[in-house]
Amino acid sequence: MRDAYLAWFEDVSTTRPNNYAPPRIVVGTDQEPVTVLTRQDWRRITDDQGWRPTSRGRWLLSAREDATFDIEVRLVAGSGGPVLLEVGDRTIRRELASGQGAAVFEDVAAPGGDFALAASSGEGEDRRGAHQVVLMRQ
Repeated sequence: MRDAYLAWFEDVSTTRPNNYAPPRIVVGTDQEPVTVLTRQDWRRITDDQGWRPTSRGRWLLSAREDATFDIEVRLVAGSGGPVLLEVGDRTIRRELASGQGAAVFEDVAAPGGDFALAASSGEGEDRRGAHQVVLMRQ
């Protein structure tokens, strides 16, 4: 039985390249022009458990074609300072007024295909990942 299982597992493990890579979240489709990304969906950047207020991570995304989004970055309570949005190899910075809980980045170009997105606020040791990110295709 074990040999049959191992043969089956080897067979199904070769169905696609990098079979065990984390799945990517498809964004910007006609069926779902608005996508809400949460911390539970990201791949952590920090060495902690990934969901603490000081944690940071990135989302692995895929778009069927080049697209433009308005992106709302919702912050963790108590966050402050500049807000950074990283889309692929681009970083966009916005200054956040005191007391604001979110920053909106308008007309952000995202490449077709696979890319990563990260959002954080603060600087240095005070940098924190976003609570949620909402992508709204234009």
